[in-house]
This record gives sequence, C-alpha cells and structure tokens, in this order.
Amino acid sequence: MARFFVGGLSLAVSAPVTIMPLGDSITFGCGDGCEGSIGGVGSCGDQCARYDLIGWRGVPAAQSGFRAPLWRKLSPGSVTSPDWDFVGSHQNGPDDSDRDHEGIPGADIEEIWRTRDVWLPQNPDVILLHIGTNNMGKGLQQGLEALKHLKILLDVIFEGVPDVRLLLSTIIGSTAVYGGKQHLPFNEGIRDFVVTYAAAGHNIELVDMARESAIGEDGCNPEFCCSLPNIPAGIHPTGEGYPLMADVWYNHIVGKSANLTVV
Repeated sequence: MARFFVGGLSLAVSAPVTIMPLGDSITFGCGDGCEGSIGGVGSCGDQCARYDLIGWRGVPAAQSGFRAPLWRKLSPGSVTSPDWDFVGSHQNGPDDSDRDHEGIPGADIEEIWRTRDVWLPQNPDVILLHIGTNNMGKGLQQGLEALKHLKILLDVIFEGVPDVRLLLSTIIGSTAVYGGKQHLPFNEGIRDFVVTYAAAGHNIELVDMARESAIGEDGCNPEFCCSLPNIPAGIHPTGEGYPLMADVWYNHIVGKSANLTVV
C-alpha cells in the first residue's frame, strides 16, 4: 500500500487523516461574512455578540472562517474525502465543506485545556492550533503570562494524544485595545516552544500565520481584517482574510511548507 509522509506523519491512502481545527472565534469563523474593513463595520462583531447572547443559534449556519476554504483545497467539490476528515464537537459552515471543528468564540487558552475531556477523546491525527488572542484581549494578560497557560495546553495535548502532529500557529494581529501589543512577545514564545518541544521528540511544527498570511502581527492589516465601531481593524479577519489563513494551513498540511514524500 502506498503511504504518504507529510511533516513526519505517515498517511495511508485507504484511511482519512483526521484534522481538528482547535481555537477560538478565529477558528469558529467570526467575521467571514464581511468583505472588507469598510463593509465590516458592525457586522463583524455582531456575529460573536449573538453567540454570546444565545449560543450556537446566534450565528449564521454557513459561517466557517478559514475552515471552508481550507476544506475546498483539501477536497475540491466534495464534503467527504478518502484522505481527510475534519473532527470536533461543533459543526457549522457551508454545505460544501466538512463542518466539524473545535473553535469556541471568546475562548482563552485556559478554556481550551479545561474542556480537554470533550476534544481529546476524538484522538485527532493533526491539530491546527491558533489560540491566545482572548488571553491578552478580554483577559488583559501580558504575553509572557499567556505563554504559561499555553505551555499547560501543549502538555495536555501531548499527554492526551502523544502521536498527534501539532501545527502550532502564531496568532494574527489585533487592535491595541484588545491586547494587540502583546502579540509580538507571545508569538516569539510560540516560536521558542516549537523548538523546545521538537527537541523533546514531539511532532510539532511552526505555522507562522502572523507573517505568512500577510494579515499581520503588530496590528491587524485593515485590508484583511474587520473593523468594529470605534475600533479600526479589530480582531477578526474578513471574508478576504480567512482564505489567506487557509492557504497557509494548506501549505503546511500538504503543500510547499510540508515535508512531503511518497514511498
């Protein structure tokens, strides 16, 4: 049987690789209905605000952020694939995509590791992790403090699913009033974590989303990010920004950034 080795992960063509998108509202997809910073005024924030008020019923069923464009690259024209399968306890997104994920609007790092009993048993082959924005935003944490919580989460992941391939992403920029100035030290810590955990034998790879996506690290590029009332270029990408994130994820999963061989 032919086997594919992607970034150190051995893939049998007869069984789909399970991928868990794990994170907060950026993984959930808040803002993807906005086509630009001008058109995004109000509507980008409303999507998450409705979730805060009435839960999953409060957001558009087709909302998906980077997940739908990523799925379309992995499995064009089909909601199922012999090679890939998104997993998670939540489902939303357009009908032509795999809708499973583990993105929770408003979640900080601590909430993710405290809910590990929900998502760890799904035993994903690959985790796409973009998390930390809310720690420095609503949580008002310094970057170094948020990194302490991230280390706990990384240990939880590798203890619970030791063979997982973890694609650990730097976080995209945010407005200064939502902790954006702390993203630089936080992301430097993420880069250091990848080196440390890889040296310890874990299958971890840096996805430098902040730099590779062109969305930004010190602030959110207004060309690709939502604006909120009185908060220019706020927290979430737009419908133009999320596909840029999808491209970066795809390149690390199977594309030019991956270690891809066939035997």
